[in-house]
Amino acid sequence: MRNKLILLTGFFVGTLNVSCQTKTNVPKKINWNDSLSVKIYLENSSLCDRINLVKDSLSLFTAGKGFSLKVLESITRETHEYISIPTATGNVILTDEYKNEALKEQIHTIQKKYCK
Repeated sequence: MRNKLILLTGFFVGTLNVSCQTKTNVPKKINWNDSLSVKIYLENSSLCDRINLVKDSLSLFTAGKGFSLKVLESITRETHEYISIPTATGNVILTDEYKNEALKEQIHTIQKKYCK
């Protein structure tokens, strides 16, 4: 009886360990001009995957290339956090570096809150 209990406990611990170690199957390459490619990425990635993608490719997202803003929309939808990319203040158009820094700060705040 004791051996069966140990065996059963080992089975559950092993199953739990394997389920916690599985990673999402995230596509390695995203065609930002293809809505299907972006949709597949969004369906297969976790919130933290998307946040890391934005962090690693800030200029892509501040430029709004292709369907890249769909990733920001999905982060906003899931976290209910407002993400804005400033483009101008008054009559002054902001530099790309400023836009990247503004997005980086927002993403960092969201990451600290949701990806521990």
